[in-house]
Parts: sequence; C-alpha cells; structure tokens
Amino acid sequence: MAIEDLRDLYKARRLDEAWALYLGTPGDAEWHLYGALVAWTRQENQDLYAARIAVERAFQFEPTAGVRVRCHFVYGMIVREIGDLRLATEQLETCLRLLPVTPELLPVLKGPALYNLAMAYGDWGLQEKSLVLFESAATEFLRENLSDYLRRTLQNLAWIALDFNQLDRAIQAIGEAEPLCDTEDAQHKQIVLQAYLCEKQGQYSEALLLCERIRNAAEIANDTLAFAATVAARVLLQRGFPEQARTVADIAITLSLKKPHDHRIMRRANAVYFLARNARVGG
Repeated sequence: MAIEDLRDLYKARRLDEAWALYLGTPGDAEWHLYGALVAWTRQENQDLYAARIAVERAFQFEPTAGVRVRCHFVYGMIVREIGDLRLATEQLETCLRLLPVTPELLPVLKGPALYNLAMAYGDWGLQEKSLVLFESAATEFLRENLSDYLRRTLQNLAWIALDFNQLDRAIQAIGEAEPLCDTEDAQHKQIVLQAYLCEKQGQYSEALLLCERIRNAAEIANDTLAFAATVAARVLLQRGFPEQARTVADIAITLSLKKPHDHRIMRRANAVYFLARNARVGG
C-alpha cells in the first residue's frame, strides 16, 4: 500500500489499523516516520520504544531533506518522553539548524521545535534556557496564529517566570494566555498560575482558596492537580505548617507519577517535599 494509506489512517486516528499496516508492509524513510508517529500517538509504554525504533530506522533509508528534518523533530519528542534529555535536545537543535534548508516547513515546525526544546531543557532543570526558548516559541506561534500552542507556551513561560520571581513578566504572560483558554483544562491551569502568583505576592489565603477550587472541581487533569498541590504545599510551608506541607507535597508527588514523562512536575513537588521535611526535622 502507498504512504497515503498509512498517512490517512494516522490522521483519522485509526491507530490500530495504521500500526498493523505499518508492521506488515516494508517502506522507505517517510514510511518509518509515520510508523513512529502512529506508535508515539498510541501512547502505550511499549509503543513509545517502538516509536523510537521506527524513527531510528527512518534515518537508515536516506531520507529527503524534508523528511530528515521531521525525523529529527519526532525523534526529539519521543526521546524526551522516554527521559533521554541530552539526546532530545540534540535532536531538536538539529531540527532547528536544518529547518532553513526546507523553508516550506518553517511555519509548521519552527515554533513546535522551539516549544519542545524549551520543555526538554525545563525537564533537565535548565530553567533560564527554557524561559528564553519559550519566549522565542511564543513569537513564532503568534506570527503563525497557532493559538493552542501559544496558550500552552505562555502558561509554561508564566510558571518559570514565577519560579524566578519575575512577577511582571508572569502577570503579562498570564494575561496574554487568558483569552486563549477555550477549554476547561486551560482554564484550570490559569487558576493554578493565579494561585502561584498569589503565593509569590504573599497573598496566602487567596492562593489556598484557588488551590481548593481546583481540588473540588470535576474532571481535573493529573498534572493540574499536582501543580495545585505543589502550590498549596508551598503556601503551608510559608505559613509555618511544615508537616501539613509535607503531606500535601507527597500528594503532589503521587499525582506526578501518573504523568511520568513530565519531569517538571516531579521535580517541583520533590523540592517542596524536601524543604518541608527539613523544616520539620529542624523544628
């Protein structure tokens, strides 16, 4: 069957059919690229590694310039989720370096490549570099009118700005993201950012009320719950309740385990947990 069949099944999210077609038919570099996309989208643990194998095979078939750039992009996303952050940054930086060779891909790949590179450096704990890349990604998404990517970028940017106590930049990013929050999940993330901002401004009661709104809401994503619990733990620690802070931070850690590919959640929850534990021991 032609590559169009595999591409159509992938775009229609008929992933089991697409995967069966991929496994049963030999193909070229683009064929293996789409095989990697199918496996990665299925999001089963074994499929994540199958996706890595597929994209690595794509490189063996002398891909065209356009396919090669897309392979570096997809490879970077896959290995970031696996946790190989050094390789992820290498692949995404290679994608960005090669993009000018294929100018037709610049509008669709430059922003996402910058965004995923920012996420990878954030996972790695290199927050300053991540912040700069999120700024660049936001510029690209605004230029290309990619509103969902822009909203996610602005919310990630705001979180890191708050980490660095850059409150004016955080307030600006939260405000720019607000009109783009057209889903409940996006709106919930805005509430958590407002809670974190309140905590940074010393408005502890307001911060806890916002975190409580998230805890009591229906259909909340685990990462949002984890971030809210992290903020609540920070507030409790600031107010002199290290034991309660440790308990809430432990909840955040448990929630973060349900999204193991997002290393930022675990790192932030762990940081508050150890601060609370040391404060308790010190007391």
